Amino acid sequence: MERKNLYYAQLGEAISLANNDTFEYKRISLILFDNIVENLLKSKTTSELHHLLVMKELDKCDYKNIVSNFDRFSNIVTQAKKLEIISIGEASIINFCHTSRNNLYHKLFENEKVTEYCILFYSKFLEKYFSQFIEIGITGYSDKSKKASDTIKRKENITEFKEIISRLNTYICSSSTTPQEILSEILSELIETIENFYECDANEDWSELNKIVKNQYFYDYEIKKEMNKGLDYRSLIPKFRQKWFDVNQEKLTKLKRQIETTKNQDIELSFEKFKNNNQKLEPIYIGIMLYYSEQEYLASLMED
Repeated sequence: MERKNLYYAQLGEAISLANNDTFEYKRISLILFDNIVENLLKSKTTSELHHLLVMKELDKCDYKNIVSNFDRFSNIVTQAKKLEIISIGEASIINFCHTSRNNLYHKLFENEKVTEYCILFYSKFLEKYFSQFIEIGITGYSDKSKKASDTIKRKENITEFKEIISRLNTYICSSSTTPQEILSEILSELIETIENFYECDANEDWSELNKIVKNQYFYDYEIKKEMNKGLDYRSLIPKFRQKWFDVNQEKLTKLKRQIETTKNQDIELSFEKFKNNNQKLEPIYIGIMLYYSEQEYLASLMED
């Protein structure tokens, strides 16, 4: 019962914080949602693996090796996907949301739209799976756990814990946007930044734009690599060297049409389209931001 109390208390707080318009509260909401998903998946996956062990469909040594690696979130998600507890698409989005959570927790790349997307996705995910996953295992009762349950219910102003689950649906329905629309907005903003750079800083020359941002992007990579004594701080860089997306107006117009259609696709397909298009656009965006940063630095030197 203590475990259930923790989940319900955490879920109630996550929903409450998600309803707050202040980003700092939404930030905490995503951290709570992500922790709930991680622990529920870990519990469900461990239970499924134990069942396979009992049925002699899994070797005891293999069971121990798999479970011992559940200190890493990605290993839990990978195993849950293998056992078909979650779909391939859900696993991909969960990994994305966990990375976003880490960025928030460590104050690296905080993005309000990404945070909103992850909260909405986790709300839908938990509305679907929470009751199913939380029933796993033997539940023990005590006066202490009952007192805690009563306290949580009073705080949440409910008579039954399942009322907290219904609040997930209320939050989803009250949202002025959808996860698919949020992803479209993120990509549209990247394109807008690229087009503005083309008009204002690249002399309306696409080859000049690609040259500037590519050189800035890889220059920054080499500098950081040297500073970190050869450690590759951005592991995707070598891949981008091979398939850099040289942008032009025709390609951007095509991407805009694709982005518009993803608003009406299911959540898993829209995310895959987002991931593919973001991989093309984000390095260009980063190159532009690095260029602006470099120009500001040079201007400051001139002032001195």
